[in-house]
This record gives sequence, structure tokens and C-alpha cells, in this order.
Amino acid sequence: MSDSDFLHGEPLAGKYEVAASISRGGMFDVYLAYHTRFGWPVALKILQAKHAQDNDLASQIQAQLELISKQAHPNLVPIYEVGQTATGQPFAAMAYLEGSTLAQWTRQLNSRAGPTPVKELLNIARQIALGAATLHRAGIIHPDLNPGNVLMNHESMPVLAGLGSPAVAPDLVTETSGIEVAQY
Repeated sequence: MSDSDFLHGEPLAGKYEVAASISRGGMFDVYLAYHTRFGWPVALKILQAKHAQDNDLASQIQAQLELISKQAHPNLVPIYEVGQTATGQPFAAMAYLEGSTLAQWTRQLNSRAGPTPVKELLNIARQIALGAATLHRAGIIHPDLNPGNVLMNHESMPVLAGLGSPAVAPDLVTETSGIEVAQY
């Protein structure tokens, strides 16, 4: 099954009808889907088939998605379900958030009203830090925290997205004085 077949096949996991492709990243594809029974929109994040062929990587991603799904915080995208496609590709069904990324939001705000007030930016930074702290307490490091992976919900509240990719391969990490440092 190719990655684009999710748009034309049976409902994923028997309950998610894929409606459209949202994005294609380096490891994952994200689709807009609807729960077949309740009609709720969800974002389906699916590991691309070429990466799912690496069983160790697929298992690591599956485990990380399951761990992330147990973290509840207003500044983290809620994950409703973690599973595997019929072809063994790990996936996560998560809240579909309409809106924009933090990068888009700040560009739009700056073009309309001039620079964003410092107090508002500090509040956004604080909320991002609270979401990241929730992950850190569970031993999860966001692998790519940047304005493109922060979604602004309908209330202009930042929500961390872009999770699921391995932060750093374990063999590239060493410990120095209690701090893990990636070796490049």
C-alpha cells in the first residue's frame, strides 16, 4: 500500500474515513479524517511506508506515540488513539485543530496591527514552555520545537504539535554531569 492509498481505501482502523491530505513531512503524512460513527474530525499522523519497513524505528515511534498520548495538557495536541495500519505503519488519531501555525499567526498579526505586544508574546512562550515541561516530566523531548510545529487554536492558544519522531537516536546520546548531550 502506498502512502497516498489512505485517501482512497477502507476506513483506517475500521473507523477513520480519510478525507484529505494535510501535510507530508520527512517521516509522517498527516490527513484530515472523520470518525465513521460520530463524524468527528481528526488529524491522522501516519508513519510513511518507507520508514515503517525499519521495524526497530516503527516500534520506537509506536512506543513514543503511546507515551505522548498519555500526556494531558491544554498546550499539547490530544491524541485519541494510537495504532497500526493494515500494513503495520504506526499512526496516531489526534484532535484536528483548525487555525494556523505560530509562524503564520505572527506574520498575519504583524501585517495587520504591527509588532505583536511583548506581553502577548511572553504569554505564548510561557504556554509553550508549560506544554514542553509536561513532556519533559514524562521523559519526552520534542524533536523539532519551532513556530511551524506550534498550532494556534481558535482561542489563539499555542498547542505543541509535530511529536512522534525520535528526538535523538539513543546511540548518539552521552551523559555528562547528569545532562544528556547529543553527539554530532
